[in-house]
Amino acid sequence: AYGTTTLSGAATLGATTLASAAVSGALGVYGTTTLDATALASATVSGALVVHGETTSAGLLTASNGMTVASGPLLVGLNAWISGGMFVHGTSTISGAMKVYGATTLAGATVSGALGVAGATTMGSATVSGTLGVAGATTMGSATVSGALVVHGTSTIYGATTLAGATVSGALVVH
Repeated sequence: AYGTTTLSGAATLGATTLASAAVSGALGVYGTTTLDATALASATVSGALVVHGETTSAGLLTASNGMTVASGPLLVGLNAWISGGMFVHGTSTISGAMKVYGATTLAGATVSGALGVAGATTMGSATVSGTLGVAGATTMGSATVSGALVVHGTSTIYGATTLAGATVSGALVVH
């Protein structure tokens, strides 16, 4: 839909491009979805989710076939569950927990809750106030972890690194 789209109840859509939308109920999308400037109460996307422009989700954001933040910011008020990988090229702020199952690239992300990544991860800059758990190979440009850092694979950190507490079961290299 081009122009402004307002949905006040639950909506189920196929492959969708929303230039401007306000959704006060749940939004279920099945197929590739592009969000430009969008405010969502909560969203479930079974296809790929691509975010262009400022997109806000006040509730749970679920993307089951990957997510790309091409030019955010993406602001999530609660939790984000991503299957199939996540690529952030803009700024993203997740106020709750974020779990990503798949390869993940974060150019800039702030997570107030726990960040769990089950695949290979590249982080240019990430701030995690809660627990950072990465199960695959990880490359970080710089990291500040206020909570626990748990690493279960080979990880390399480049740049300034501050760790309050770390558990490492694989190799951890800091340059």
